[in-house]
Amino acid sequence: MRIITVSNQKGGVGKTTLSFNLAWWYAKQGKRTLAVDLDPQGSLTGSSFGIDRADLSQTIGAVLTKAASIQDVAIKIPGADSLYLLPANGDLVGIDLFLSAKPKAQFVLRKTLQSVKSVYDVVVIDTPPSVSLFSLNGWYAADLILIPCTPEPKSLDGLDDMLEDLADEKIPMYVLVNQFDSRAILYNDVSEAIRARGKVGLTVLQSTIHKSVMVSEAELVHCPVWDYAPDHKVTLQFKSVMQEVTDGEKKIS
Repeated sequence: MRIITVSNQKGGVGKTTLSFNLAWWYAKQGKRTLAVDLDPQGSLTGSSFGIDRADLSQTIGAVLTKAASIQDVAIKIPGADSLYLLPANGDLVGIDLFLSAKPKAQFVLRKTLQSVKSVYDVVVIDTPPSVSLFSLNGWYAADLILIPCTPEPKSLDGLDDMLEDLADEKIPMYVLVNQFDSRAILYNDVSEAIRARGKVGLTVLQSTIHKSVMVSEAELVHCPVWDYAPDHKVTLQFKSVMQEVTDGEKKIS
């Protein structure tokens, strides 16, 4: 089982959209895939997968507090043979305080996921745009961390903050330049600054994803981009990114 965490400490970088499409990508490849929503806002659950957060009887919170098992909480996604979701909603608020009282609280999710390592081939984790115990659980559960960055200074700050927080860890990290617009001089400059951060353990993907309203339109109808607009230029960019991530995680020992 491979665990991929999608994270950035800054919001608005396309993190949840990337998590959604990445989970669908693996499921379309025939991989038994579990998407995990670790954000109390529940954007992956509601905005991406279209699940009514108010109707949830249990969420990832029940798993983290050991009130329920992963298999009890996981929701099968319609239209996919092998895609499941551990959902989230506002009930997660306060659970980080509960977890903080536990020893090694940042490893709770990692330990819990071991119980389903024979059930799923891939786990894709969407984290909140902040540093919290939820983010830490996502990071320390990961075999690979995917960091989407828009080519803007505040997104670059978020990347630098993450690199500093994870400086002593040996978790492979992939950086994606997302929502790119080649017409903007600032975007080109910041993109070069992102690529300049490549170092041992940090890979800046060759593929980039350009800005497009199509991506938002697809998510509005809870559809991966290749089903919504299979021939769109940005869909092809998504596929290129997904292939790079897939090739990268296969190299992890």
